Amino acid sequence: VASAGVAAARVVFLGNAVIAAPDISAIIDGLAEAGLPLILCCGPSGLALPQSGARLAQRRIDLLAIEQNDWVLAGRDPRCVVVNTRTELDWAVKHGEVSVWAPSKMVLDAVHAPSVRASASDLAHWLAGEMGAAEFLVMDETAALPQGGVPARRAGNAA
Repeated sequence: VASAGVAAARVVFLGNAVIAAPDISAIIDGLAEAGLPLILCCGPSGLALPQSGARLAQRRIDLLAIEQNDWVLAGRDPRCVVVNTRTELDWAVKHGEVSVWAPSKMVLDAVHAPSVRASASDLAHWLAGEMGAAEFLVMDETAALPQGGVPARRAGNAA
């Protein structure tokens, strides 16, 4: 649920093709045209990840892989600020910043965390619910649309 005095945001899950797009800044411009604060979410880059036999260790490896891709996105557009706490997200939304969500802290600290088997897009959809998002967009042709909670819709490379 959105915090008191904080506007509802547009949460967008970006696939690797969008993150790597030469016109990523124009894509972000298009997403911002709706006038809603933006929270951008990434999945892992697609590179091979280290594997652990321990479920919780693998969870951290998977979350860190997402965060590496967050920094790739942040390096492509100076408006993108990587944030990892609810307080930082609330502040960014209130001030109209473009946030890139680093999920480790919130997911690992959550009382009702998503399943350890949740995909990156499922984690982003969980965040949309936690933030009381106005909408959840998926800009990744390979990601399934999450069910329940904040309604999800697929968007093309332009909003």
